[in-house]
Amino acid sequence: NDEIHLHVPGTVWDELLRDLPASGERYRKIQVWNGGRYRKAKLRIRGNSGFHWLFDKRSLKVKTSKKHLLRGYRHINLSVKLPYVESLAHEVARQWGLLTPLSWPVRVFTDGQLYGTMRFVEDIDESFLRRHGRMPGDIFKGEGSPFTNEWHYGTPVNFLLRNPYVWPLLARDNSLPRSYRGELAAMARAVDLPGTEGIDRLRTLFDPKIVVRHIAFHLFLNELHAVDANNLKLYLDPLTGRLEPIVWDPYIGSNRRIFSGDPNPHYPVLNSVFYKLAADPRLMQRVFVFLDDRLRHPEGLVARIDRLHDDLRRHRQSFKIERSNPWFPITSWFFDANVGFLQENRSRILDWIGRTRLVAAVRGNAAVLGCRGVAGVRLLALELGAPAGKPPRIVEDRNRNLRADPGEPVLRGPFEAGSGARRWFVLDEPLLILPAYVGINRVATVPLAYPLLLPPGVTPANARAVNAVTGKPVSIDLVESWPAPPADVIHPWDEPTPPRPRVRTAPHPVFRVDGVLRIPANETLIIEPGTTVVLAPGATVQSFGKILARGTAAHPIVFRRADPARPWGCLALQGPGTAGSTFRHVTFRGGSQARFGALHYSGMVNVHRSEDVSFDRCELSGNVVGDDGLHVARSTVRIESCFFHDTNSDALDMDYSGGRVAGCRFERVGNDAIDLMTSSPV
Repeated sequence: NDEIHLHVPGTVWDELLRDLPASGERYRKIQVWNGGRYRKAKLRIRGNSGFHWLFDKRSLKVKTSKKHLLRGYRHINLSVKLPYVESLAHEVARQWGLLTPLSWPVRVFTDGQLYGTMRFVEDIDESFLRRHGRMPGDIFKGEGSPFTNEWHYGTPVNFLLRNPYVWPLLARDNSLPRSYRGELAAMARAVDLPGTEGIDRLRTLFDPKIVVRHIAFHLFLNELHAVDANNLKLYLDPLTGRLEPIVWDPYIGSNRRIFSGDPNPHYPVLNSVFYKLAADPRLMQRVFVFLDDRLRHPEGLVARIDRLHDDLRRHRQSFKIERSNPWFPITSWFFDANVGFLQENRSRILDWIGRTRLVAAVRGNAAVLGCRGVAGVRLLALELGAPAGKPPRIVEDRNRNLRADPGEPVLRGPFEAGSGARRWFVLDEPLLILPAYVGINRVATVPLAYPLLLPPGVTPANARAVNAVTGKPVSIDLVESWPAPPADVIHPWDEPTPPRPRVRTAPHPVFRVDGVLRIPANETLIIEPGTTVVLAPGATVQSFGKILARGTAAHPIVFRRADPARPWGCLALQGPGTAGSTFRHVTFRGGSQARFGALHYSGMVNVHRSEDVSFDRCELSGNVVGDDGLHVARSTVRIESCFFHDTNSDALDMDYSGGRVAGCRFERVGNDAIDLMTSSPV
């Protein structure tokens, strides 16, 4: 399936090429070979720059009829740009779990003659989202000038990330106004906020796991093409309310000057959002953990390279007779050069990860530790000159003022025999020591100070530490001091300590909810049997933590309206912290829906991105306004012996979810009893 055959009358070519680029933007009638015969289709020239249409071989876009899709696609994008190299770059993104269109080389024929080897690339639209397991949502397209000085962060020319109103829509969430730009506006404000405030706001807009993978992708490919001023696409996920970047039109080594033998680049591969988030050393260390794993196990990528090599060898003679585009040559040596570049980058990055060291200095009664290199280190033990007996009290000087303050953590661990009068203090939990990641791509490092306060009479002599990525022992450099890090870098010890898990019990027998009740991820809410949850009009329970609502047949739990004439909002379980939530003998009636920015809860009860949630012998009825009685999205649930009736639309709607549905009863539902979209409950 690597060939596409078109019948293009000569008059169509004349019309398309008469006055480029304007003449190429309008579709003209052609035919495409599809299903054993030529079928009606349309053709136009595609591309927003002269690279696509100035030469004999031009980028094309084919549009089929709605009835006869070509290999499952209605819109066929055929690009002249680096069919083999960009297909490989897209494959790296796909294998690394990033949202990116499918792409592969195809040979295009017009009226029996070879037009050229092109790159098929999937269209970015609602169908693209569904094929990649995403709910329909807004996709914003950011295209500016690729020739602006985009690497000067903070300057006015970087207008895309600082202007939410110049991004057209490629797809949209029909429940939002077409003019909605809430998350883009928040991103634009956060990019220029100083210090940690901007970083904290960006953390609410982007999933850190996805950011880690994008930064890793750009470092590995040296991909400069998607920076502040050009080539940006963002998907707004209605299940999370967060923005997800889409890898589009990636180049390999588009900025290949930036990496030498040391991680000290001079030109950017990170846009301002990634650059700002990468001021967090914990996030950057995760980038190198991810790179180490993927680059040490490249089997899937090697297999894709082999397939592309086979395709190149099979068709190398055709490259001599097809139409040409001097900007984008198709030759084996060019593909091999790019593969070689990735191989060099792989070796270089793994070398960076391995060249990590612990640095140490003594200041008064403090052992001040730090790290050189990108991987970070884990401190396992300290060799101390100390009196025999119980281990000394060693304090983490979190505020780095060289004195012990109330609330600062104390290291725990036993003493073991050392050399002579020295003893090894072995930490119960290794201490993670990360550098400051600096430079325009955050891959150069300088040590951060991690002072450990020792009691009088205790002196540091040695340390045991391992590379925080590879686990191999690291060497220790004794120094007098080291340079201060840039002001925009976050010290991990300045981050808030994660809250401890806690359990609370809802008031009984009546639990009143007004407005929005948010349950944090560290909390478990217990609702006792016989409790009536009375919700004011529009009131919503949005839980990021577990809820255990275990009623009985004799004493059920009831969620109901406070005002019989006006519905409450919804119950929403959001995210992995809700895993294990249980609802047994619970009645939900009279609710509706809720929205928080782009985050949309379409059901009276909602489960988004969770696991192991159970509904057992529950009743759901009488919802209004919202689409669903129970909406489950990207989750695993068990729904057994439940009764759905008198619902506004779908009783049970499951999107990209699994689990079990058994023994349920459905009566008088407004639309589907069960709506399964690519879901597979048993």
